[in-house]
Amino acid sequence: MADTERLLLLTGHLACHRVEKILAGLGDTPFEWSVFDVGVKVAALMTQQIISRRLPRPVNASRVIVPGRCRADLHQLASEFGVPFERGPDELKDLPAFLGRGGREPDLSRHDIRIFAEIVDASGLRIDAILARAASMRDAGADVIELGVPFSDPMADGPVIQRASERALKYPVGVADILPIVERVRQRSDVPILLFTYFNPLMQFSASNVGAELKRAGLDGVLVTDMIPEEADDFVAGMRQADLDTVFLVALTSTDQRIKLITEYSCGFIYVIARTGVTGMRENIWSDVQKLVERVRRHSSLPVAVGFGISKPEHVRDVWGYADGAVVGTRLVLEIENNLGAPQLVKKVTQLARELKEA
Repeated sequence: MADTERLLLLTGHLACHRVEKILAGLGDTPFEWSVFDVGVKVAALMTQQIISRRLPRPVNASRVIVPGRCRADLHQLASEFGVPFERGPDELKDLPAFLGRGGREPDLSRHDIRIFAEIVDASGLRIDAILARAASMRDAGADVIELGVPFSDPMADGPVIQRASERALKYPVGVADILPIVERVRQRSDVPILLFTYFNPLMQFSASNVGAELKRAGLDGVLVTDMIPEEADDFVAGMRQADLDTVFLVALTSTDQRIKLITEYSCGFIYVIARTGVTGMRENIWSDVQKLVERVRRHSSLPVAVGFGISKPEHVRDVWGYADGAVVGTRLVLEIENNLGAPQLVKKVTQLARELKEA
């Protein structure tokens, strides 16, 4: 066994069990393998800084395999740890072939995340349209969907998302109506879904165990825009029990003391707001955003995503230079609005998402 090659595969939370089952299903192999969960939600949020900080030294492996979507510099990591780092496949289904073993991946769940795309229903509860949009987002590479719950007083949202909520609220719609949509998306796609809501719609949801119902439908986490950490103890406890992430917002005006408090209640990732005021498109991203991301990193090792105003490929490219994820919302919702009722709606949204992802 002294000459047996030892492979170490890095992964994130969502894919860890999946990688282990794929490897276990390969049977006898000419190599030994082990899996290391780097501690982030998804592999695509593995920055060089996170790997450098969390991977134990020395590395007991002949080679370290990182997912194809990881954006770290492998040459620098190899120099730092003294072993070769190799980029693996983008998709886990291709892992057996990458390792030279062939076979098919077990039918498990979830994919890695890189860009966060929000979809708010802009045409009432037309489930077929929502399913088509969700599938198109996944095809375009937008690997997390924020599914917005329409609300009559969306105080954190600008005119575009306000209009989308108004159109949807012409129908009787609430959290209970959204969950069947999530279930049907789950039947066709394993794209992770984050519920984007205000607290009032959750209060109107009559389920005795909200977290369990959200999880059963297939949600992965919840972002309640108007919930503050000081009042979130019971809510966060319920979501943790249901294995759902809770995402909170950090503003440009947040003090270091408040950032520390927010990170203590956050799970999954930290959402940094790139502007003061409401959601909406803008020409440029404020330079203070990068400084805010650096301040957040001093208090938490969670991935940091930036949103509010991210609407162009150059915005996404800029954000990826210093943060772990970009949140695109208003621009996609506007594209839906501009093509309501048109046969090319899905095609247009897909094309836009792909342009943003390929920034």
